[in-house]
Amino acid sequence: MSTVGNAIRLRSLNGLQDVVDAFNKEILPGAILRYNSDFGRNYLLRREDEALPQDPRQLAGFRTRLGLVIEYALGLTINEFLRAEGEGMYLTFVVNNQYPDFYVRDTTNANAILLRIDSKTLHDESAEKSARFDLPTAQVAPLDDLLMYIAWKWEKTSLRDSPIIYPHILEGLFVPAIEIAEERDRHLTLRGGHVDSTGVPRVPPHENRDTNYGKINRIIHERRQTASDLNPNVRAFLDFTKRHAEAVARAASGRSETASALTGDETLPGDASGTSDPTTET
Repeated sequence: MSTVGNAIRLRSLNGLQDVVDAFNKEILPGAILRYNSDFGRNYLLRREDEALPQDPRQLAGFRTRLGLVIEYALGLTINEFLRAEGEGMYLTFVVNNQYPDFYVRDTTNANAILLRIDSKTLHDESAEKSARFDLPTAQVAPLDDLLMYIAWKWEKTSLRDSPIIYPHILEGLFVPAIEIAEERDRHLTLRGGHVDSTGVPRVPPHENRDTNYGKINRIIHERRQTASDLNPNVRAFLDFTKRHAEAVARAASGRSETASALTGDETLPGDASGTSDPTTET
């Protein structure tokens, strides 16, 4: 049995780390290469004179749509590698719920669900809003749920001797969803907030709903970034965000201008009152 297949089937005994390592080392690099060299440039291309929307509402809708297309295109290539390596396992899109984006299913057991994968895209050059992870921790399955983060940018190349632009994936990262959820909740606690009995995150001083909860720069608190007990997967996530710091800042604030998400500023709009950042996220 392949490493990824063995890791998935034995996760109840060995935990999720072997699964994360297998996806990051065996599946994702080849899937990204296949996407960039084939699917992305052949099916998601535009010409330089095909301008992007300028109206803010249209642009927001366009970015959401493109983010989904990139996620699902990469999902197709991941499925190719998983079918080849996973011993009867394959990836399907989720059509019965909002969370997650993908299921890993088992052909040897009546197409049963083995893993749940939720995908978060981050555009290095715009205000990306799909990177929030706010699923209540109680709803996360510790041995079954993965988060896949994808960083991308527009890249110019040529196709059949003509210049094109396509969404090029820079890198991706799989992390256990439970570890991100728990670190996110520590962030809330360190800010004096808490999750109430109904699962709603609250912040002082008025117990307002924390509308910044789960944003990509609200996962790891400033005080925790150098902590000796920071989980290795969470640290890998932190390193990922540092490599794409400007995009993280825009994803967190909705701003289009260049900014840094990792300056140590823990008082961005919404910390004290729970009011949202300038752009509402979903």
